[in-house]
Amino acid sequence: MKKRFLFLLLVLSALSVFPQNSEDVLSLPDSLVGRLKENRETNVARAEAVDAAIMFYYDKHRILEAEFYINELSELVNELKDNYWKAISDYYLAICDLERKDYTKAFVELNNVLTQVETQRLTDRTRLLLGRIYLAKSSYYINMNMFPEGYEAIQKGLEVLGDSYAAVRSRLLNNLGVIQDEMKNYDDGIAAFKEALRGEKVAMYYENVASAYDGKECYDSALIYIDSALLVSNSLFDSLVITHIKGVVYSRLGDFDKAEQMFEECLDKTRFGPEFLYMNSLIHQNASSIAAEKGNYPMALLLAEKSIQISDTLQDNNRLAICIKQKANALYAMHDYQNAMKCMLEYDSIRNVVLMLQDKDRVNEIIRQKETRMLEQQYETERKIIRQRQQFIVIIAILVIVFVAVIVLFLIKDKRQKEALLQQKLDLRNREITSKTMGQMQTNEVLTEVIEKLTHLENNPKANGNNLPMIIRDLKGMIDDGSKKDFDYYFVQVHPDFYTHLKQDFPDLTINELRLCALVKANLNIKEIANLNNVSIDSVKSSRKRLRKSLGISDPNVDLGEFLSKY
Repeated sequence: MKKRFLFLLLVLSALSVFPQNSEDVLSLPDSLVGRLKENRETNVARAEAVDAAIMFYYDKHRILEAEFYINELSELVNELKDNYWKAISDYYLAICDLERKDYTKAFVELNNVLTQVETQRLTDRTRLLLGRIYLAKSSYYINMNMFPEGYEAIQKGLEVLGDSYAAVRSRLLNNLGVIQDEMKNYDDGIAAFKEALRGEKVAMYYENVASAYDGKECYDSALIYIDSALLVSNSLFDSLVITHIKGVVYSRLGDFDKAEQMFEECLDKTRFGPEFLYMNSLIHQNASSIAAEKGNYPMALLLAEKSIQISDTLQDNNRLAICIKQKANALYAMHDYQNAMKCMLEYDSIRNVVLMLQDKDRVNEIIRQKETRMLEQQYETERKIIRQRQQFIVIIAILVIVFVAVIVLFLIKDKRQKEALLQQKLDLRNREITSKTMGQMQTNEVLTEVIEKLTHLENNPKANGNNLPMIIRDLKGMIDDGSKKDFDYYFVQVHPDFYTHLKQDFPDLTINELRLCALVKANLNIKEIANLNNVSIDSVKSSRKRLRKSLGISDPNVDLGEFLSKY
């Protein structure tokens, strides 16, 4: 028995994202029908109800039957103007094109949807949609025999989903198992299929585990998973496929009686309608092989002729060639060499056509792979441009924010500086007013006292003649004291830390020495200092000499003013 029979079933059940069963039309459950009736307005509630209806067919692997609702959702999106719902609608349209085998169109649409979703904020619903997009892309790549690209799409899908969304994760893992099975990494394929089963108990996954065990020639294990598939199967078509696989495995084990029993059971099921013609042809072919193995060549001939008839109706040249060869073998075993030779000539003719078509298909596949890689490269280029544009916008936004922040900080700092300067000026004016007021008060007191003395002198000129020099001295003292106070006040305003720093280095300086330091710091010469202090020039010189000693200046070449300039 040829190994390809089981593998063909694997392709039928696993490579398509949504294999369609040709049974009776699937109707929506009453709950969904009621939900659609309740939400008739053009709003998000209606979109959610329509999406739920589409997902019903999606989960049943019959997405094409949801086209009415997909078209309605597309019309709703035009009214809603919502980016997420636009992406959902375009995704469903891409899936339908993928199911129709319009692969190039579907691939372009999937990339466009992927671009739409990647520009949206990552939420639970966008994560789910991304996972479904990567699922569809992985199935596309598998169909194109582009397994590395398919593997990469699966990994991206699993990464974006994390541990959530078990059903979509299971489908991704199932596709991962298909890739491993295709590459004959059966253990890895089995591990992927089993992990898929943890998230979703689907007959297809059990079938694929069985297929992988069949690849390893572990037929007993394959039978266990085939029986599990039959338990969870919920459609006539699925049960037919699984029963047929079971017959193939029994034939591998050499149990032809059980294999024959399985095929007879399948033939009974395929009589229910013309939609099972393909499976009918496949089952007749395998049943013919079993009959030949058991030596029942007339039955093998009969079954082969039936398969030839169905294959000819389906225009399936590959199966037609196989069945004609089976017929030739049966005729040869029955010693009908002439007809056997005719069948072999017919087989060679059809086989050449098949090989030619296979070569053509292979060339077309290579062309499609090249187109796919070009489309993928174009998509990545566009994606890179979009990302660069987004990064540029972000950088511009950051620069604008930084610029505005700098301007604001500068304005705040400038305002604070102006406020501080204004406050300093106000404080200075307040101190000036206070100082002037106090000085005026002292001046008024002295003037009042002088007036009293002069009045007394005017009234008693003879008795108080000696008071006049004293009055003159008081007036001169008031002038000297005022000059000194004014200097001290304004010096401190200009050099507020001078006395503090000088005292830190020379704590033993007297008040007069500190004041002399201030006068020298103010660049007053000896004569000016003498006039300000109302002393002689020699007295100032002596004071400077004593000050130099107190400051530890022993070198006569060191200028006192230059020394004090550092404070």
